[in-house]
Amino acid sequence: MNFWLDVLKLLVPVGTAFSLIWARAAYEKRVELRAKRECVWRGLDQEVSLAVGAFANLETIQVRALKGELAVWQMEIPEFLITATERLAELDAKHAYIFAELVGLARIVRRDMELLTDYIKSGYINSHVPPLLQTAISKQAQALRGDLLQLVESAVKVLNAIHAGDSQFDRQVVDRAVHTVRLLKTSGLSAADQPVAAGNG
Repeated sequence: MNFWLDVLKLLVPVGTAFSLIWARAAYEKRVELRAKRECVWRGLDQEVSLAVGAFANLETIQVRALKGELAVWQMEIPEFLITATERLAELDAKHAYIFAELVGLARIVRRDMELLTDYIKSGYINSHVPPLLQTAISKQAQALRGDLLQLVESAVKVLNAIHAGDSQFDRQVVDRAVHTVRLLKTSGLSAADQPVAAGNG
C-alpha cells in the first residue's frame, strides 16, 4: 500500500507539470494564431487595395509594348505576407488548404512579376523594343493580369477563413476585397486575358 502511495506522490507532480506545459503551449499557439491572422489580414487588405492600380498598370504596359514603348512595373508582393500565410496554414489546420492556395499563387505571381521586370529592363538597356520583345512583354503582362485576378480571388477566400475563425475581424475588409474582384472582372479582362502559363513569350 505504501509503495503505490509513494508512486502516486511522484506521479501527481509529474502530471501537473505536463498539464502546465500543455496549457502554456496551447496558450502560446492561440496568441501566435491571433498575431498571424492579424498580420495576414492587414497585409491582404493593403495589397488587395492596390490590385486595381496594378491591373491598370499592366494594361498600360501591354498597350505601350505593342507600340514599341516601355512602361515601368510598380507592384510587388511582400515576403513577410507569404511567410505569415505559410505559418497560418500550420496553425489553422481547418483552413490550411485555403492558405496554401494563396501562398502557391503568390509565388507564381512573384515569378511572373520578375520575368516581366526582366523583359522591361532589357528594353531599357537596349534603348529600344524589338518586335520579339514587344510580344514577350505584352504576353507576360496579359498572363500576369489573369494570375493577379486569381490571387485576389484567393485573398478573398483567406479573408473569409480568418473572419470565420475570429469574428472580431472587420467584415467590411472582406466586402471591400469582394468589390475589388468585381472591379477587376469588369475592367477589361477578356477571355484572352484569362490565366495562362506565363513565361512562354
